[in-house]
This record gives sequence, structure tokens and C-alpha cells, in this order.
Amino acid sequence: MFMDILYIIISGIIQSLTEFLPISSSGHLVIWHNLFNSPVTALHLDIVLHLGSVIALIVYFWKDIVRILKAWFISFSGKVTAYSRLGWLIILSTIPAALVGFFMEDIITNIFRSIYWVIAMLIIVSIVFLLVERKVRGEGDVFKVGVKEAIYIGLAQCLALIPGTSRSGITIITGMLCKLKRAEAARYSFLLAIPIILGASIRGLMMMASQGTTSTNIIMLGIGLFISFVFSFFVIKFLLKFLNSHSLKVFAYYRLALAFILIICLAIGVI
Repeated sequence: MFMDILYIIISGIIQSLTEFLPISSSGHLVIWHNLFNSPVTALHLDIVLHLGSVIALIVYFWKDIVRILKAWFISFSGKVTAYSRLGWLIILSTIPAALVGFFMEDIITNIFRSIYWVIAMLIIVSIVFLLVERKVRGEGDVFKVGVKEAIYIGLAQCLALIPGTSRSGITIITGMLCKLKRAEAARYSFLLAIPIILGASIRGLMMMASQGTTSTNIIMLGIGLFISFVFSFFVIKFLLKFLNSHSLKVFAYYRLALAFILIICLAIGVI
């Protein structure tokens, strides 16, 4: 029982660190589940851990969310503000990944949840990080995002459905390509994460409810939810501050090192 709880706690910490740090939460969870057997259904655990992360996002950005929602509803009366415009743009950015996730969920689950895809995307996105950091210096904030930029960021988010990509990483880097400051690109990325992760979590919970689960599993999943929420909150706070004065290069190097380790593990048959 102790080892099962320890597994859940470590899973929650992994999710928290990797959901918002641009190193891919789904990729790390695929690796983690490949190395060790989960005491609960791995997919169910992933759903609950992501729910913990999105609750942390909602708590952290609560004031922004309230302002955006109020302004968005008022915009139906014809009054457009910077916050209502931001709300509409977040919706626009959400649509591509929502459609791809809804219609291609089985393909994504059956094909892309593979260690080989994780390795490939860890490497590819790392190279993109390094190239963008070398060439791009944005100065805009989230209110400088336009329709074109919102579409670009939304399309980039679709790639995050492939484990190893990193939803935060690919949307932050696309935001930087759209001339946003690094920290502002992260802010837009985190606000954008709320509807997409929340929607996926609700859908996942409905699937779990239809399948049923034991009281022991509910306790285990509840522990994972709590750990994911607490650690996610502090990771969000840390990353937004970190990106004000630091680049994404350290995360690119980490991703490349992890990919190299995974290739060795595959070669010697560890995973």
C-alpha cells in the first residue's frame, strides 16, 4: 500500500513539474508508466493529474479569468475591451486542438503514446527552442495577440497532443515567434491551457464514471489530484518569474539529454 501511494505521489510531482515546464508532461508520464506499473489505470491517473494542474491554473489566474469572462459577456452588448478581445482570441486558439483532440483521440492514444514518438518530439522541439531563442526577441504582451497570432498558437497547440512535444513549450515558442515577450507568451499559453485541459479532464472524468472505479482507487486518485494541484501552483509561479530573465535553452538541453538517455535505455532493453 505504501509503495502504491508513493507511486501516486511521484506521478503527481512529475505531472506538476512537466505540465508547465516546457519538457512535456505526457512524455514523462509515458516514460514513467513504462518503467513502473501503476496501482490504478494509467490513463485514469493521467486524467486526474491533469485536472489537478488545471485547478492550479484557475486558482493562480483567478483575477484574470474573472476579468476576461466579465468583459467577454459584456462584449455581446457591443462593448469591446482589451480583456473581451483576449477572451475571444483564447477561444479562437482553443478551437484547433479541441477539434483534433475530439475527432482523433483514438489515433493519438493508439499510435502516438509510444516511447519512440516521445524521443522524436523531445529532440525536434528542443532544436526549435534553440533556433527561436537564437533569432527571436519579442516585446509584446498578451494584449498584442491578434487573430493571425491566435490561429498560429492554436495550430501549434495541436502538436502538443503528441507526447514529448510539451503543450506549454510549443505554445510559448510560437508566441515568441509572434513577437511576444517570453514571459508574456507563457502567460498566454497558461490562459490557453485552461479551456483545453479542463475540457479534456471533464471528458475523461465522464469516461471514468461510465467505467466505474473502486473506493481504493478513488482515494489513490484523490491523493494524486491534491499533489498535482499543490506542486502545479508553485511551478506556474516559478516559471513566469524565471522566464522574465532566462531563456528556454536550459529546457532544450534537458530534453536532448533525456532523449539520449531514452535511446540508450531502448538499446539495452531497459524500456
